[in-house]
Amino acid sequence: MANTSNAYLKKQAYGKTKVRITKVIRHTKNWHDVVELTAQVLLDGKFETSYTEADNSVVVPTDTVKNTLYVLAKKSENVQTIERFGYEIGQHFINRYSHVDDVFIKLIQHRWTRVEIDGQLHPHSFLRDGDETRRVEMTVSRDGKVSIESRLKDLLVLKSTGSAFTNFHRCEYTTLQDATDRIFSTSVDAKWTYNLEKSKIEEIPFDEIANSVREITLSTFATDDSASVQATMYQMGEKVLVQNVDVREISYALPNKHYLSINLKPFNLPNEGKDMNIFQPISDPSGYITATIAQEVDKRKEYKRIKRTIINGKPSSLTQMKLLTLVGLFGVANAGTAYYWCSKTRNSCNAGIDPVNTEYCAVTVLNRGVTQWGALADWSQSTFNKFQSCCHSGNKGGCYSKN
Repeated sequence: MANTSNAYLKKQAYGKTKVRITKVIRHTKNWHDVVELTAQVLLDGKFETSYTEADNSVVVPTDTVKNTLYVLAKKSENVQTIERFGYEIGQHFINRYSHVDDVFIKLIQHRWTRVEIDGQLHPHSFLRDGDETRRVEMTVSRDGKVSIESRLKDLLVLKSTGSAFTNFHRCEYTTLQDATDRIFSTSVDAKWTYNLEKSKIEEIPFDEIANSVREITLSTFATDDSASVQATMYQMGEKVLVQNVDVREISYALPNKHYLSINLKPFNLPNEGKDMNIFQPISDPSGYITATIAQEVDKRKEYKRIKRTIINGKPSSLTQMKLLTLVGLFGVANAGTAYYWCSKTRNSCNAGIDPVNTEYCAVTVLNRGVTQWGALADWSQSTFNKFQSCCHSGNKGGCYSKN
């Protein structure tokens, strides 16, 4: 009977999922690292006949996909950096099988933390540090296009004060009362993408960025006197973009982990106001707050160009952030401007230059694309005077003068 159906294969992908890989990296006889991954690899390409004509001749068996992952993990030196390992996986299938057009890779890195004994890190013993995972989803295509989305998931955090929620919108359905001091707990889910148009994949510091996202998220969560989850997550994202110029945008999803106070009046015990210290954790229903924070394209390109002029190893992350903030304030229109700024161990810039407390000073001339670093004593008297004038003028992060 002839097939008169109007159906067609719109899209397809197949491969292997939940492939578990553990690799022991032996740096010396006793000093080891352990990497545990869960992988999924799906293939797309010229596989239509396997669906429409039962033609298996084009099918790369999913068992082959699984075996390939083990072989690549054995040979690769990049297993600890999942973005680079994922790219190797994609390149392998594109180069090995001419009928594969796209490779979809998901990698989950499970967290093993080195055990500390008597203040010393043990060389080959580890503990599973919660459910937190580092992840990546990427697509590698035959036409050379690559998309990468990194992720930090299931980082469970809680702080017992320093969080409020007041002055919110009220209507006839509102029963929630103002909270001037409350427990703030959430399971962090952060995803970020990269500016790949100009950056080469081998130049992006994936591990450094992942560590930075984690550290910024934790420090902002802990130190921000939070007016709301929304306000805190925006600060997190803004700081990530300022300190990581290869990140195009970052998305946070922060579900509220509610802790409700228990009524202990029937037992003649106070549990309100300053006496409130007994709570019941509530898993659901839960608030769910999301945001995507992105960098303006023009400023992101300028940030990247300026940051890459910094001499490796000298400026701290704080000094880098000051320079990036400075460029953001004055913009790329001042391309003929020289910026004078400094980094100190104790005093802020507007406290004035003190040679004892000054780590480094810098002059950035944007139209030349040059940043010069040096100890204060290395600069000429005229340049020193400009530094001193700059820091006494009250400018945050630095000052500028026309060339």
